[in-house]
Amino acid sequence: MSRSRTTSWPAREAPPGERRPEVAELPLAELLDAELPVARPALRTAIALVTLLVVGFGVRDWIMTPSVAPWTTALRLAFALLGWFTYRRLSGSARATYVSALVFVYALVAIYAAIVAIVPDGLEHHGIALMIIPLGSTMFLPRVKDLARLQLWLIAWVQIAIVASPMSRAEVVGIEGGLAISQVVTYVLGGFAIRGRHARIRLEARLREAADRDALTGAFNRRHVESRGQHEVVRARRYRRALSVIVIDIDHFKRVNDTYGHGIGDEVIRATVQVLVGGTRECDVVGRMGGEEFVLILPETDGASAVLLAERLRVAIAGTAVATTIGPVRWTVSCGVETLRAADTTLLEVLHRADRALYAAKAAGRDRVVAGPEARPTPTGGDAIPTELVELPPSARVLRPVPPDGELRG
Repeated sequence: MSRSRTTSWPAREAPPGERRPEVAELPLAELLDAELPVARPALRTAIALVTLLVVGFGVRDWIMTPSVAPWTTALRLAFALLGWFTYRRLSGSARATYVSALVFVYALVAIYAAIVAIVPDGLEHHGIALMIIPLGSTMFLPRVKDLARLQLWLIAWVQIAIVASPMSRAEVVGIEGGLAISQVVTYVLGGFAIRGRHARIRLEARLREAADRDALTGAFNRRHVESRGQHEVVRARRYRRALSVIVIDIDHFKRVNDTYGHGIGDEVIRATVQVLVGGTRECDVVGRMGGEEFVLILPETDGASAVLLAERLRVAIAGTAVATTIGPVRWTVSCGVETLRAADTTLLEVLHRADRALYAAKAAGRDRVVAGPEARPTPTGGDAIPTELVELPPSARVLRPVPPDGELRG
């Protein structure tokens, strides 16, 4: 019985079964996006403001400097149209980083343009103003080359102001020289700021990732399993999709520790997790709840498919060995399987029933898979496996595989 690996869903929210990369795996741009709210409405307001300035300054140019008005009006209009075009492209799937940067740039450029036009000799102070704008935007821009693009864009705005202002050649040379120096300083300082912020974000991502992981095995810890599992329950209920849970416990683990020592016991736990991770999908959650108990949360997986998976994992673990100085150590596991029911609203409800199934597996002799009534297996075709069903109370059924050699492990 197959377990789907890919599913088509609305783009705005990933459904159950679709992989959500862990925090440390995300591209830097996505980590930056996660820090900022999507600012599309503010971008629309900023672009509207710039459009009004285009109209207002265009009228001013035609009144005060009609000789250059056609050029300045055309350039300002081109920038406004570029902004609207950018907004239209981002309206479908906006990245918070780029949208926020555009909002920031448009708003400050609008303010700067107003200062240059209104304040006497305002153009002479452009160096300081044009350093503040790019340096301030480093809190939004994902890459250093985006800072360089912003600087070129702002320099173009200054050229419009210079063309529209009657100045001598000496004044223009002085302004352009100051502009060049200010932008070199801005690029150096801004580059350090962006790289430093990237390092901080990466470090925070790694710390968040470490807080969700079990130190011994690298599997998710109880806190993350419960949080992520509840999230999967909400998704499964919303989309009316299947969700199953497998609780796994190593049989006679205390005997392993007492016989071989806790170091070998740790190796057994790590090897068990390696089998679980290797036998599941990327979208599945593999967690260690503590000690020798593990939990698998399986989106897009019905009960029968979960039972088959549990059986494959049980067989794989039974065939795994850890080398020691006195010979290989082998071990078995018991599994309890449950699936999400219509009345379930929390992960704890499903886990409680899966725990009961696990206890039934232990009581029935260990090294087996027990499934609740809604997760009873119905294997067909190539996935069929020889089984014997052992009758237990109505709350659980046992699926006990019969190995080809006919010898059942205890």
